Amino acid sequence: MDALRTTSPFATLDAIHGERAQELYNVFLNQEQLEANWRQLILNNEDLKARLVNQGVSNPEDFTTIHWDDAILFFTSILTLTKEGTPLQLGDQKTRERFGRFPSPGGSTMQYILDYICPALHKNRTEQEEEIYNELLDLLDKLAHRCTDAHVGHEKFTTGSGGLHISGFLTNEEVQTLRLHLSSRVWTVSKDEPFDGGLADAIRHFSSILKAAERRDVGLLLRYHA
Repeated sequence: MDALRTTSPFATLDAIHGERAQELYNVFLNQEQLEANWRQLILNNEDLKARLVNQGVSNPEDFTTIHWDDAILFFTSILTLTKEGTPLQLGDQKTRERFGRFPSPGGSTMQYILDYICPALHKNRTEQEEEIYNELLDLLDKLAHRCTDAHVGHEKFTTGSGGLHISGFLTNEEVQTLRLHLSSRVWTVSKDEPFDGGLADAIRHFSSILKAAERRDVGLLLRYHA
């Protein structure tokens, strides 16, 4: 089921190993070389191998013997854990809850931001500001849609067992860049925004989580669940 089509999906921003996520994502994209690339990835990453073994995967190097679906495998491989082995939480509970279900028809904070953010136009606007704004949009889109674009075979990430629906992710470096761009003056609110103060509220909660991720030097993964 597509989480964005449900009545009120809940969004979660998870702390992840951002660079590992990018590596795995690239492995999944190349179907023709998937098994060979997967094997090489595991052989080069003892930490990932150990994590999979601890989760019950007896032979992590052999992709064909792993019976998890791709979404679960991706999620389990990249999630950042605490020393106690629990998922690292970013931001306080209230912030996570406010981000998780936005009071708009689709319920998606990220989609609301994408729909109603626009460039701050002024007569002295520079080419650099234009580039920053375009990069800002690109990073927002990567978090919201990187894993659901048709060309990546979105069923890999959106049909995980237990209703796991992964929409997108950012690497550690991308988190830092996005946080910086959101704190700049290159964007403003669209005049078509339906809820007064809605975008400012959405970005405030989102930025709080971005700052927490930046402090911990982690990437971010966006997923939806009922």
